[in-house]
Amino acid sequence: MMPRLQPVPLPPEDAADRARALDPAASFIVQAPAGSGKTTLLVQRFLVLLSRVAEPESIVAITFTRKAAAEMRARIVAALAPDGDAAPSPAAEAALRWDRERGWDLRRNPSRLRIQTIDSLCASIVQRMPMLARTGGMPGIAEDAWELYREAATHLLRHVAGDDAKAAEAVTRLLLHLDNDFRVLRAMFEGLLARRDQWLRHLGVNQDGVALRAALERALASVVGEGVSRAARHVPPLLLARLMDLYDGAALRCDPPRAVMNRADELSVWRALTGFLLSDKGEWRRSADARHGFPPNYKFEKQEYLGLLATLSSDGELREALAEVGKLPDPRFAGDQWEILEALIDLLPLAAAELKVTFRERGLMDFVELGETARRALGSAEHPTDLALTLGERVQHLLIDEFQDTSVSQFELIERLVATWGHGQEEHSLFLVGDPMQSIYRFREAQVGLFLRARTEGVGDVACEPLRLRANFRSRPGVVDWVNAAFAQIFPAVENPALGAVTYASSSASRAPVSSPAVVVHPFGSAAEDVEASAVARIVREALALGSTAVLLRARSHGRAIVAELARHRIPYRAVDFDALPERPAIQDLMALTRALLHPGDRAAWLAVLRAPWCGLTLEDLHELAASEPRAILYEQIANSGHPRLQLLAPALAAPVRLARRVPLRVAVEQAWRALGGPQCLANSAEAVDCERYLELLG
Repeated sequence: MMPRLQPVPLPPEDAADRARALDPAASFIVQAPAGSGKTTLLVQRFLVLLSRVAEPESIVAITFTRKAAAEMRARIVAALAPDGDAAPSPAAEAALRWDRERGWDLRRNPSRLRIQTIDSLCASIVQRMPMLARTGGMPGIAEDAWELYREAATHLLRHVAGDDAKAAEAVTRLLLHLDNDFRVLRAMFEGLLARRDQWLRHLGVNQDGVALRAALERALASVVGEGVSRAARHVPPLLLARLMDLYDGAALRCDPPRAVMNRADELSVWRALTGFLLSDKGEWRRSADARHGFPPNYKFEKQEYLGLLATLSSDGELREALAEVGKLPDPRFAGDQWEILEALIDLLPLAAAELKVTFRERGLMDFVELGETARRALGSAEHPTDLALTLGERVQHLLIDEFQDTSVSQFELIERLVATWGHGQEEHSLFLVGDPMQSIYRFREAQVGLFLRARTEGVGDVACEPLRLRANFRSRPGVVDWVNAAFAQIFPAVENPALGAVTYASSSASRAPVSSPAVVVHPFGSAAEDVEASAVARIVREALALGSTAVLLRARSHGRAIVAELARHRIPYRAVDFDALPERPAIQDLMALTRALLHPGDRAAWLAVLRAPWCGLTLEDLHELAASEPRAILYEQIANSGHPRLQLLAPALAAPVRLARRVPLRVAVEQAWRALGGPQCLANSAEAVDCERYLELLG
C-alpha cells in the first residue's frame, strides 16, 4: 500500500517579505504582529549572519528581558543542534559549515553567542572603559534601588536645603503646597529619582526661568493645539455653525464663544462646547433643562438641541475627541502653578547630584545610571569616543527585538552605537523587530513613536527598509478575523508619532479553520459577581475536555469570586501571580515546618505542624499537650507522648530535626515533608506545583 501523502502547507502570503528580511547586506525594520513568528525570523537572520562573520561576537542580539534573551539563545542553540533525526534548516546548515571551518564549536561554546538584554549591553560598555564612563570601576547594580532613592531624597531635604538659601526656599514652598507633610514630599522625590531619565535631559537647556517657562508652555500649547485640532477635524463646518447657533441661543450663564478654530488659544471655546454636549462622564447628554441653558419657555430650542444630540449619538469618534478636549490642560501656567513647578525644577538637579553621591558611597548604581553612564562612555553621534569607534568596528550586525518598547534613552544609545558605521558599508546591518500595536511600557518612557520614526527616518544615518509580516501562525481564522474586525475600530485611523497613535495592521490566519465558534461573547453588564463567577466556572468545566483553559482578569480583585467558585466545584486551577505564595494553605504548612526545624523551641511553629493535615490534631489535643507545661520544648513532648498520631509523627521528624543544620535547609524540609505524607495531603496538582516552587525558593 502506498503511504498517504500529507498535504504540503502553502507558503504564507508574506513569504517574499520574510525571505527579504534574511538579506545580510540590508537593514530592516519589521512590523510583526502577535503570532507572526517574529522570533523565528530573528533567529533565522542570526543564523544567516553567523555563516558570514569572522567572529560570532560581531553579531549582537538585544532583548528587553532576561527570559526573552534566554529563550532566543535556546532557540539558536537548538537550531544548530536539532533533536533526533530532524535536519537543520538551510540557514543553520550554512552556519554549521562555517562554524567547522572557523573552529568555533558553538555547540559546546554557546557563550560566544552575544544575546543579551539592553541593560547587560550597557554594563559591558561601562566595563570596557570605566575611566571614560567616570565611574572609576564597575559598581554593583542595585536591582531594587528604592532605598538609595530614599537616602538621596532625605539628604536633599534635610541637609542640602539647610545650606543653600535658594534650595531652602524651594523646599519650604513645596512643603507648604503639600500641607507640610515631609513624607509625601520625600516620596515624591523618590519617584522622580527613579524616573530621572525622563526629565534629566530637559534640565539645563534653558538656564533662566523666563525661557524655561516659555519652553514648557510651548510644549503644553503643542499638546493642546493637537487635541483641539483633532476635535475640529471631526466636526463638519455646517454642523459646527449649527452648534454655535444653539449655544448662542441657550440661556447659559457664561459668555458665548465667538469663534471656533483649531488653535490652542481656542481651548476655552471647545471646553464650552464639550460641556454643552457631553456629561461629566464623557457621554452624550440625554436630557435638557435649565442647567443646560433650556428653561421651560425654550421649548423650540430644546427640541432642536435634543434632535441634534440624537443625530450625534452614533458618532463615537466625535464623542471621544470632545471628551479628550475636556482632559486637556491649560496651555499656560497660572501664577501659583508656576511657583510650585519652579521650586521643583530648582531642586531636581540637586536631587540627581545627591543620588550620584549616594551611589559612590555605596558602590552601587541603578539601571538608569547604568544607561546614562554607557551613553556618556560612547560620546555623541557627532563626536564618538574611542570606545564607540572600537565597538562600531567590533559590532557588525545589531538585532533588536521588541523595538516598540524602546525608550528615548535606549534609542539614543543605539544611535551612538551605529553612528560610527559610516555610509554604504555592507558589512554592517541593523535589524529591528517589533509590533507598535503591542507597546506596553509607556510608564518607563518607552515611546511607540520612536518605532514610527525609525521606520520613516532610520536610526541615525542607518536607513531601515520597512517590512510587515501579516501571517498569523498561532490562532485559527475565526479568532484572527474577529480580532481584525474589532481592533480596526478601536485603533486610531491616522498614525501620529508625536502622540504615539498607531493604526491597526490586520493579520491573516495560516492555520486551518475549525467548525466550532472561534469567539463567543458572554455579556454580563452590571450582573452580580457571583452570577459572573458561576458562568465562568461552567464555561471552564465545559472547556476542560478540549484542553487547558485560561481566565484573564483586568485586576486581581476581579477574580476572588471566580477563584472561590472554581474551588467550590473542585475544578483544579493555578492562579498565576494572583495571591501571594505565603497566603496559600499548603505553603503555610510548609513554612511552619521550616520554622519548626530551624528552632525546636518555636512553639507556634510546632503547634501549626501538629495542626496541619499530615497530623491533624484537634484543638483539644493541642491544649492537652501544650497547656500543662507552657515552657517545655514541644518537640520533646511529641517524642515522649503516647498519642497514637504523635507516635507516628515523632519517627518521621527525628532525622530531619537532627540534620536540619547539617544539610541544606531544602533537603531537611523536603525530607520531613515527604516523611510526614505531605504530598498525599495536597488537594490538587496546583498545590503540588506551589510546594515545589516553595522548595526551589528555599534552596
